[in-house]
Amino acid sequence: MAKKITQTIQREIVDVNTGELVKVDTQKTFTEKVNSEHFYMTFIDYIAPIYQLRSEVARRMLDWMCEHAGYNTGIVDLSTSKRQQMCTDLEIANNQITNNLKKLKDLNLITGEKGSFTVNPEIFWKGDATSRREVLKDKSLKVSFELIENNDK
Repeated sequence: MAKKITQTIQREIVDVNTGELVKVDTQKTFTEKVNSEHFYMTFIDYIAPIYQLRSEVARRMLDWMCEHAGYNTGIVDLSTSKRQQMCTDLEIANNQITNNLKKLKDLNLITGEKGSFTVNPEIFWKGDATSRREVLKDKSLKVSFELIENNDK
């Protein structure tokens, strides 16, 4: 995938024959290759019902964690200063972070503890596909679903 960028530069020069101030536009066009593996998208609102993620705060926290996850690692630093940043960004209290981290861990959307968490790479990833495959070799994160039959007719 290639992206074209055109840059216009306007300069004022003096015409040596007339002494007149003349504006000259110069356009430069660059083609930049964009690697699609360097992008990430998450659709948390769509997967939330599958995981029974009902808490709006937990969904917003997961979104924040995906945004702040390390490139090609999925690791999120939640040191004291980062927790404070999360509180400020999401306008929530620190105790809400603790409670909702537990919910996200129980749903296997994240793993970790004591300030270092990993977003589940089977569901969310920021980085290239090769690195994701390497991280997925670690079997500590798995996606699982429980189907419950509804007998109401």
